[in-house]
Amino acid sequence: MEQEKTKMEAMLRSILDEILESKLTAILSSILDAKLKTYEESMNFYNTKFETMKGKMEGLEEQAKTLAQENGRLRSDSAKMKKEISDLRSALDEQAQYTRRDCLEIRGVPVTTGEDTNVIVKKIGALIDVDINDTDISISHRIPSSNHGASGSTSFRHPAIVVKFTNQKNRDLFYKARSKWKSYNTSDIGLGCNGESKMYIQKSLTEEKRNLFKSCLKFRKDQKYKFIWTYYGVIYLRHNEHTPASRITSVRDLEKLQPRQSASESTSTTTTEVFYQPI
Repeated sequence: MEQEKTKMEAMLRSILDEILESKLTAILSSILDAKLKTYEESMNFYNTKFETMKGKMEGLEEQAKTLAQENGRLRSDSAKMKKEISDLRSALDEQAQYTRRDCLEIRGVPVTTGEDTNVIVKKIGALIDVDINDTDISISHRIPSSNHGASGSTSFRHPAIVVKFTNQKNRDLFYKARSKWKSYNTSDIGLGCNGESKMYIQKSLTEEKRNLFKSCLKFRKDQKYKFIWTYYGVIYLRHNEHTPASRITSVRDLEKLQPRQSASESTSTTTTEVFYQPI
């Protein structure tokens, strides 16, 4: 009897264990299914968000690529336009300089009331042994000076006289004889009442070329170049008697000359001078 009771108890325990295991499995499965469903829904939500963001990023990258291409095209067009404008300005300046090929400027001559600039030019010509008649002068007049003695200016500069000759021969003779002019001053042409002052004869340059010439003068001084001159509106620099002349048409040409200077040249104490070619 005792054995049967033990067997019965073991059987009941087994049945209870199976029932309990079955119930627990069902409960756990239900809980797990709910959790997995929630997790799957969350994953689907984030995946949808990710795909949306990915699409937007790809769209933005495509827009950025398009904008970069457009920006590159605009930069290229801008560079072309700048070059065309620069070339056009250079061409206009060359044309303006060409119209001055028969012109010279006389600086340092005091202004007088009722003056006749043609008469002044002829007086100067007589002093430097160049016979100038009215028929040799196409036109002459004063041109504005950059300094008229206004407030804050350091000195008074008389407006220069520009004279256009009727032929190149007389213009060149007048210019070549300018060295004789160094021994004269304003009193020698009857204009010394306000004090004697030196006068200068120089070629007529456009404003752009005058500014470039000033830059060349500074470069000549800084880099110890010996010669500088103009030839029909074109500026030339030459380091010394043993080096070739360099044609200067823009500031970029000066920049190209910079590396050519050696260390020994930079410390040289060679005397420099401004040299002007006769024509």
